[in-house]
Amino acid sequence: MGISKKFSLVIGIVFGSLMIASPLLMLLNKSPEVDSGIKLTLLSNAGVRIESEGVNIYVDPFYIAHTYEFDPADVLCITHPHTDHYVAQSVTALQKEGTINIFPESMTDEISLFNATGVVPEEEIIISDEITISTYYMYTNEALHARENNWTSYLIDISGMVFFFGGDSDNITEYQQLSGLVDVAVLNYVPNFLMNNLETVNAINTIQPQYVMLVHATFPEYNDFNATYGHLFNATFISLDSYTSYQF
Repeated sequence: MGISKKFSLVIGIVFGSLMIASPLLMLLNKSPEVDSGIKLTLLSNAGVRIESEGVNIYVDPFYIAHTYEFDPADVLCITHPHTDHYVAQSVTALQKEGTINIFPESMTDEISLFNATGVVPEEEIIISDEITISTYYMYTNEALHARENNWTSYLIDISGMVFFFGGDSDNITEYQQLSGLVDVAVLNYVPNFLMNNLETVNAINTIQPQYVMLVHATFPEYNDFNATYGHLFNATFISLDSYTSYQF
């Protein structure tokens, strides 16, 4: 099954105008801008922040250290409700007037709490002229992350630079459809639990991003992975410790 638009959502944001979503296939053949000014920060566990021209996008910010200086979220995306990805207190701390919260449709209580937009895989939301968010699949072969939950990973397109946040996914078959779409892949890495080392390598080689960053483990484990397996893939490896950043 190819990537296609199942649903179009009209949504507004304080720094943009109302727009109608376009097909996910429009991500094809885009190339990132040189010196994009986009900054990617690893928070903790799998929590990530993207900053671009004053816009702050957070994915799975389950914990925000009190020593970290953060701006509130313009957009906040949650992949699934496990407490190492979603904590209401952290989501609350990141809210401001006009924050767009995007949660899996099955998180009904949380959607109600934060007036969030509920989504399932293969939907799109146009945030502004420069930012489009597309939802994708997020599951493993174990019941802990069952496919039928319709939890979501995210493709975030910022001015043609596409970031993929895989949540807790294994190297799922749907990743084959992402080949050629992704500039930066942020993939879970939990040795001996979710994707093992070679499964992670295979996921990278399937998606074929220009850059790859691992989350959900520790800084030394990321470095060890790259030292041992980095020769098996072509992507530039980004290794970040918690609350450190990479500038594109």
